[in-house]
Amino acid sequence: MTAKVERYGKLRFAAVDMGAISGKTFDEVFESNKEFVDFTVKSMSHGCGIFKFWIEYIKLKKSQHA
Repeated sequence: MTAKVERYGKLRFAAVDMGAISGKTFDEVFESNKEFVDFTVKSMSHGCGIFKFWIEYIKLKKSQHA
């Protein structure tokens, strides 16, 4: 599971039209944008494209800290 978290952590959001998360890695967003992480947890049950991986990444990260 740790390898998957590390791999997902290197994924990047699109470089344009993504606001504060534009071009950032999952690790960067997870560490620096707690509001977006909280929004994801509370408002997104499933996603498409990059958000599918983002949601899974958050679940994995939170399970590591549980």
